[in-house]
Amino acid sequence: NLVGTQNTCIIYLKVGGLHIFEGSHSCRLRIYEDYPVNYDILEPRIKERQYRDLTTGMEEQYYEDFLKKPYSMTHHPNGNWKKQAIRLLKSHIEFEIDRLLTNKEIGAFRYD
Repeated sequence: NLVGTQNTCIIYLKVGGLHIFEGSHSCRLRIYEDYPVNYDILEPRIKERQYRDLTTGMEEQYYEDFLKKPYSMTHHPNGNWKKQAIRLLKSHIEFEIDRLLTNKEIGAFRYD
C-alpha cells in the first residue's frame, strides 16, 4: 500500500545492474546504478510505504550513500526523457532500441 497519495503507483524493475523506479501521475522516472542502501522495497513484512520515501527520499538517500545523483526525469511529450533513459540503459545492457520506441521516435532517435 502506497501512503501519501491517491491512485498512484510506483513500479520497480531491476534490469541488469540498474534499478528503475517509475510512477504514475507525473512521477519521475528514476534510474539508479546502485541500490540505495536503506531501501529494501521487496521486504514482504512491510505492508505500507510512504510515497515520498520511494521518490524524493530515495534520491536523497542515494546521494548520501554514493555521492551521486540518479538519472531522474519527468515524462514530457517531446520524448527527450525517453532518449536520455535509453542512452543510459544502453551504456549498461544490450537490447533492441526499436522495441522501446514508436516509428516516429525511431527516426528522431537516429538523427539526434
